[in-house]
Amino acid sequence: MLVLPRYLAYPFVLIFVLYFLGPVRFSIVHPMMLLSLILCLFVFVLAFNIGYQHCTEHRSKSRECDRWLILWFSYLAPIIFVSALGFVTWLKLRGTSLEFVLTNTADVRSVTRGSDPIKKVLALFAYQAYGFIPILITKHRQKFSKVTNLLMLASIGLMAYAVLLQAGRTFFIVSGILAFACFVCLSRSDRRDMFRDAYVRLGCLMVILLGGAAIFIIGTQRVNIIEIQNTLNGTEYRYFESFFLHAQESSAYFVTVTLHYLAGPWNNLNILFQSDVGVLRLSYGPLENVIGRFLPGQAFTLHPDRAETLRNYINNGGQLSGWRTGFGNVLIWYGWLGLFPFTYILAFVMGRTFRLARASGSLFHFCQAAWVFSVFYMCAFYFPSDSIFWINLTLFFLMIPFLATYWK
Repeated sequence: MLVLPRYLAYPFVLIFVLYFLGPVRFSIVHPMMLLSLILCLFVFVLAFNIGYQHCTEHRSKSRECDRWLILWFSYLAPIIFVSALGFVTWLKLRGTSLEFVLTNTADVRSVTRGSDPIKKVLALFAYQAYGFIPILITKHRQKFSKVTNLLMLASIGLMAYAVLLQAGRTFFIVSGILAFACFVCLSRSDRRDMFRDAYVRLGCLMVILLGGAAIFIIGTQRVNIIEIQNTLNGTEYRYFESFFLHAQESSAYFVTVTLHYLAGPWNNLNILFQSDVGVLRLSYGPLENVIGRFLPGQAFTLHPDRAETLRNYINNGGQLSGWRTGFGNVLIWYGWLGLFPFTYILAFVMGRTFRLARASGSLFHFCQAAWVFSVFYMCAFYFPSDSIFWINLTLFFLMIPFLATYWK
């Protein structure tokens, strides 16, 4: 009997409806993309069930990992809070503020950009505040002291503030993805408890309202009126075109760009399949960005085939940064055949962690599952291009669990 989480596919249904039936018209699906999606779906379901079925629960190890994780956050919470506060202070000393973001949005990136050692060390700990979100919105927070919960809540708030000071949106999108991943991984009774919790409902409402307002204001402030008009005039609408062209420009632009954010990455993945991605390639993959960050001034030279693929991709209308999904990056790094091992490994780990989280009730396994599912959704819909984001979260969600599991 095949096993898949009930809510796993809901975001994909929304995206496919917007892609094929939404107001914005996207490119026609390339046959290779359609074939790849079908094959990847088959590989995903197979690997998820293999990971789920070939998983055994070790309660003694789970309890030890829980204890380890509780100690980790309990002792590190003050350091994470101080680091988040220091990160915000570093940004302010660079000259940014909420007023500056609202009045000089286009200049924020140049003001806040920097890679000095102080920022690297502060960010290394500050970004670990994201890791407490799955704990804070579930009953697992009861396993921590009130002081730890308050410090981590303050740290999460400071990281949201830091994102605003950089005229960004990563926190609000990623926190939403983390929350939905938690929802998928929880049991039915735990979901009911989550919705009954007044503090969780209030927190989610505040993030939605404040995040939506911040993304709208900053998103429209970051562009000039010419770019807004070019976006509206250059977008092909299936219907409601007169509404978009005659409505208030900032609102029409925001709705149009939001639709592109939701379905646009899949459109760019479709364009990538038209750009001669190659059958099989070898590369350092994501390590190129990681190593490049610690070797300033030294960039990896792209292989001619990959450089040609990117040129074709851009010429066909594709966008860089986080706009081609994580699967698109895998295509560029490893070619068409590299997509299937990546899908298999990711789905296998998802199946295994999902069963452990459900069967054991362990804090440690729940955090693992929430993060793995979050990586899956980020790969599918929103792939942050900031290398420090991935370096820090990889440190916490990959290295720390590894040490907790195998440290003797």
